[in-house]
Amino acid sequence: MIPFIIAISSYFLGGIPTGYLLVKFTKNVSPLNFAYKNTGASNASEISGKMIGLIVGTSDCLIKGTLPIIICKILEQPNYLQAIVGILCVIGHNWSPYLKTRGGRGVATSIGILIAFQMWWSLLIFTILIAVMGRFIFKDTAIWVLLSFISLPFIGHQFDNEPSLTFTWVFLLLIIIFKRITGNWENPTIHNKFQLTLMNRLLFDRDIKSKTNWDHKIL
Repeated sequence: MIPFIIAISSYFLGGIPTGYLLVKFTKNVSPLNFAYKNTGASNASEISGKMIGLIVGTSDCLIKGTLPIIICKILEQPNYLQAIVGILCVIGHNWSPYLKTRGGRGVATSIGILIAFQMWWSLLIFTILIAVMGRFIFKDTAIWVLLSFISLPFIGHQFDNEPSLTFTWVFLLLIIIFKRITGNWENPTIHNKFQLTLMNRLLFDRDIKSKTNWDHKIL
Protein backbone atom coordinates (compact mmCIF):
# COMPACT_ATOMS: atom_id res chain seq x y z
CA MET A 1 0.00 0.00 0.00
CA ILE A 2 2.80 2.45 0.86
CA PRO A 3 4.51 2.08 -2.57
CA PHE A 4 1.14 2.68 -4.24
CA ILE A 5 0.54 5.84 -2.19
CA ILE A 6 4.05 7.10 -3.00
CA ALA A 7 3.55 6.45 -6.71
CA ILE A 8 0.15 8.13 -6.92
CA SER A 9 1.37 11.09 -4.86
CA SER A 10 4.24 11.61 -7.29
CA TYR A 11 1.78 11.96 -10.18
CA PHE A 12 -0.19 14.65 -8.37
CA LEU A 13 3.02 16.42 -7.32
CA GLY A 14 4.32 16.38 -10.88
CA GLY A 15 0.97 17.71 -12.04
CA ILE A 16 1.20 20.93 -10.02
CA PRO A 17 1.27 23.49 -12.87
CA THR A 18 4.00 25.82 -11.65
CA GLY A 19 4.31 27.55 -15.01
CA TYR A 20 0.58 28.05 -15.30
CA LEU A 21 0.29 29.49 -11.79
CA LEU A 22 3.20 31.93 -12.14
CA VAL A 23 2.15 33.16 -15.58
CA LYS A 24 -1.41 33.57 -14.33
CA PHE A 25 -0.12 35.48 -11.30
CA THR A 26 2.27 37.77 -13.20
CA LYS A 27 0.33 38.38 -16.44
CA ASN A 28 -3.20 37.19 -15.61
CA VAL A 29 -3.31 35.03 -18.73
CA SER A 30 -3.21 31.29 -19.30
CA PRO A 31 0.01 30.00 -20.91
CA LEU A 32 -2.16 27.33 -22.53
CA ASN A 33 -3.64 30.06 -24.72
CA PHE A 34 -0.52 32.10 -25.53
CA ALA A 35 2.82 31.64 -27.30
CA TYR A 36 3.74 27.92 -27.35
CA LYS A 37 0.55 27.02 -25.47
CA ASN A 38 2.10 24.88 -22.73
CA THR A 39 3.04 25.30 -19.08
CA GLY A 40 6.78 24.74 -19.47
CA ALA A 41 9.64 27.05 -18.58
CA SER A 42 10.26 28.23 -22.15
CA ASN A 43 6.68 29.35 -22.57
CA ALA A 44 6.64 31.00 -19.15
CA SER A 45 9.81 32.85 -20.14
CA GLU A 46 8.24 33.94 -23.43
CA ILE A 47 5.15 35.35 -21.71
CA SER A 48 6.35 36.54 -18.28
CA GLY A 49 10.08 37.08 -18.75
CA LYS A 50 13.30 35.18 -18.25
CA MET A 51 13.25 35.34 -14.45
CA ILE A 52 9.84 33.66 -14.27
CA GLY A 53 11.03 31.11 -16.82
CA LEU A 54 14.08 30.38 -14.67
CA ILE A 55 11.94 29.92 -11.56
CA VAL A 56 9.58 27.59 -13.42
CA GLY A 57 12.43 25.56 -14.91
CA THR A 58 14.20 25.22 -11.57
CA SER A 59 10.99 24.20 -9.83
CA ASP A 60 10.07 21.66 -12.50
CA CYS A 61 13.57 20.23 -12.39
CA LEU A 62 14.43 20.09 -8.70
CA ILE A 63 11.07 19.97 -6.92
CA LYS A 64 9.22 17.72 -9.37
CA GLY A 65 12.10 15.69 -10.76
CA THR A 66 14.83 15.46 -8.12
CA LEU A 67 13.15 15.87 -4.73
CA PRO A 68 10.65 12.97 -4.89
CA ILE A 69 13.38 10.50 -5.81
CA ILE A 70 15.70 11.84 -3.10
CA ILE A 71 12.89 11.32 -0.58
CA CYS A 72 12.50 7.74 -1.81
CA LYS A 73 16.23 7.20 -1.35
CA ILE A 74 16.08 8.58 2.18
CA LEU A 75 13.18 6.21 2.90
CA GLU A 76 15.29 3.38 1.42
CA GLN A 77 12.75 2.56 -1.27
CA PRO A 78 13.93 0.19 -4.05
CA ASN A 79 15.27 1.48 -7.36
CA TYR A 80 12.25 0.31 -9.30
CA LEU A 81 9.94 2.45 -7.13
CA GLN A 82 12.27 5.43 -7.45
CA ALA A 83 12.09 5.00 -11.23
CA ILE A 84 8.30 4.76 -11.18
CA VAL A 85 8.09 7.89 -9.04
CA GLY A 86 10.25 9.81 -11.51
CA ILE A 87 8.26 8.64 -14.51
CA LEU A 88 4.94 9.50 -12.86
CA CYS A 89 6.22 12.97 -12.00
CA VAL A 90 6.95 13.53 -15.70
CA ILE A 91 3.55 12.13 -16.70
CA GLY A 92 1.87 14.40 -14.15
CA HIS A 93 3.78 17.40 -15.46
CA ASN A 94 2.92 16.62 -19.10
CA TRP A 95 -0.70 15.66 -18.49
CA SER A 96 -1.67 17.57 -15.37
CA PRO A 97 -4.80 16.38 -13.54
CA TYR A 98 -5.39 20.01 -12.58
CA LEU A 99 -5.46 21.26 -16.20
CA LYS A 100 -7.59 18.61 -17.92
CA THR A 101 -4.48 16.58 -18.88
CA ARG A 102 -2.62 19.47 -20.45
CA GLY A 103 0.79 20.65 -19.30
CA GLY A 104 4.43 21.04 -20.26
CA ARG A 105 6.93 19.00 -22.27
CA GLY A 106 8.69 17.24 -19.38
CA VAL A 107 12.27 18.17 -20.26
CA ALA A 108 13.19 20.00 -17.04
CA THR A 109 11.52 17.35 -14.89
CA SER A 110 13.40 14.61 -16.73
CA ILE A 111 16.68 16.45 -16.13
CA GLY A 112 15.77 16.52 -12.44
CA ILE A 113 15.44 12.73 -12.54
CA LEU A 114 18.94 12.46 -14.03
CA ILE A 115 20.28 14.62 -11.21
CA ALA A 116 18.59 12.45 -8.59
CA PHE A 117 20.15 9.29 -10.04
CA GLN A 118 23.51 11.04 -10.51
CA MET A 119 23.57 10.36 -14.24
CA TRP A 120 26.44 12.76 -14.82
CA TRP A 121 27.47 11.49 -18.27
CA SER A 122 23.91 11.81 -19.49
CA LEU A 123 23.67 15.32 -18.06
CA LEU A 124 26.88 16.22 -19.86
CA ILE A 125 25.44 14.99 -23.17
CA PHE A 126 22.22 16.93 -22.50
CA THR A 127 24.25 20.08 -21.83
CA ILE A 128 26.32 19.71 -25.00
CA LEU A 129 23.39 18.91 -27.27
CA ILE A 130 20.69 21.20 -25.86
CA ALA A 131 22.61 24.16 -24.45
CA VAL A 132 25.66 24.33 -26.74
CA MET A 133 24.43 22.87 -30.06
CA GLY A 134 20.78 23.86 -29.75
CA ARG A 135 20.65 27.18 -27.96
CA PHE A 136 24.00 28.78 -28.76
CA ILE A 137 24.96 27.39 -32.19
CA PHE A 138 21.74 26.56 -34.05
CA LYS A 139 19.36 28.79 -32.03
CA ASP A 140 16.75 26.01 -32.05
CA THR A 141 16.78 23.38 -29.31
CA ALA A 142 13.88 21.19 -30.48
CA ILE A 143 15.70 18.51 -32.46
CA TRP A 144 18.62 18.53 -30.02
CA VAL A 145 16.25 17.81 -27.14
CA LEU A 146 14.97 14.80 -29.08
CA LEU A 147 18.52 13.59 -29.82
CA SER A 148 19.40 13.98 -26.12
CA PHE A 149 16.54 11.72 -25.10
CA ILE A 150 17.38 9.21 -27.85
CA SER A 151 20.95 9.04 -26.53
CA LEU A 152 19.79 8.62 -22.93
CA PRO A 153 19.26 4.82 -22.86
CA PHE A 154 22.62 4.20 -24.56
CA ILE A 155 24.61 6.60 -22.40
CA GLY A 156 22.89 5.38 -19.26
CA HIS A 157 23.65 1.77 -20.10
CA GLN A 158 27.28 2.35 -21.05
CA PHE A 159 28.60 4.95 -18.65
CA ASP A 160 26.36 5.71 -15.69
CA ASN A 161 26.06 3.86 -12.41
CA GLU A 162 22.49 2.56 -12.78
CA PRO A 163 22.40 0.15 -15.77
CA SER A 164 19.26 -1.45 -14.34
CA LEU A 165 17.44 1.83 -15.08
CA THR A 166 17.97 1.62 -18.85
CA PHE A 167 14.30 0.73 -19.37
CA THR A 168 13.38 3.85 -17.41
CA TRP A 169 15.25 6.01 -19.91
CA VAL A 170 13.53 4.22 -22.79
CA PHE A 171 10.18 4.93 -21.18
CA LEU A 172 11.08 8.60 -20.72
CA LEU A 173 11.98 8.80 -24.41
CA LEU A 174 8.59 7.35 -25.36
CA ILE A 175 6.83 9.83 -23.06
CA ILE A 176 8.64 12.76 -24.67
CA ILE A 177 7.82 11.49 -28.18
CA PHE A 178 4.15 10.95 -27.35
CA LYS A 179 3.89 14.40 -25.78
CA ARG A 180 5.44 16.03 -28.82
CA ILE A 181 3.10 14.28 -31.23
CA THR A 182 -0.05 15.01 -29.24
CA GLY A 183 0.98 18.44 -27.93
CA ASN A 184 -1.78 19.72 -25.67
CA TRP A 185 -4.40 18.10 -27.87
CA GLU A 186 -4.22 20.81 -30.55
CA ASN A 187 -5.75 20.01 -33.94
CA PRO A 188 -2.91 18.62 -36.11
CA THR A 189 -4.51 19.72 -39.39
CA ILE A 190 -4.62 23.48 -38.82
CA HIS A 191 -1.21 24.35 -40.30
CA ASN A 192 -0.37 21.29 -42.41
CA LYS A 193 -1.45 17.90 -43.62
CA PHE A 194 -1.91 15.43 -40.78
CA GLN A 195 1.16 13.27 -41.53
CA LEU A 196 3.45 16.26 -42.10
CA THR A 197 2.29 17.90 -38.87
CA LEU A 198 3.06 14.75 -36.88
CA MET A 199 6.54 14.55 -38.42
CA ASN A 200 7.21 18.22 -37.67
CA ARG A 201 5.98 17.79 -34.10
CA LEU A 202 8.24 14.78 -33.60
CA LEU A 203 11.38 16.41 -35.01
CA PHE A 204 10.86 20.11 -34.31
CA ASP A 205 8.18 20.15 -31.55
CA ARG A 206 5.96 22.43 -33.63
CA ASP A 207 3.48 22.09 -36.49
CA ILE A 208 5.72 23.60 -39.18
CA LYS A 209 9.42 23.17 -39.86
CA SER A 210 10.51 26.81 -39.80
CA LYS A 211 11.08 28.14 -36.29
CA THR A 212 11.00 31.74 -37.52
CA ASN A 213 7.63 31.29 -39.21
CA TRP A 214 6.27 29.38 -36.21
CA ASP A 215 7.39 32.08 -33.79
CA HIS A 216 5.72 34.64 -36.04
CA LYS A 217 2.47 32.66 -35.99
CA ILE A 218 2.29 32.27 -32.23
CA LEU A 219 3.40 35.70 -31.06
